[in-house]
Amino acid sequence: IYIMKQKDITAIMDDQVESLLQYTGQYEKLINGELTCMHCGRIITSENIGIIIPHKINGQYILSFICDDTNCCTKD
Repeated sequence: IYIMKQKDITAIMDDQVESLLQYTGQYEKLINGELTCMHCGRIITSENIGIIIPHKINGQYILSFICDDTNCCTKD
């Protein structure tokens, strides 16, 4: 799992994903199947997160997700 949108790519551990989602207020959305891949629309689960992209909006971080499908992970 990777966080992008920086000059360097920073990796996070699988056990840090829950904390990250709780920090951004998106953990319940993951549990409820409300997060989707920004490329294909596939529902994101803890098992299929490929890339996490942070966005800072009004001073708060919101995460976008790309699933682990090779076609999605290699799109620009």
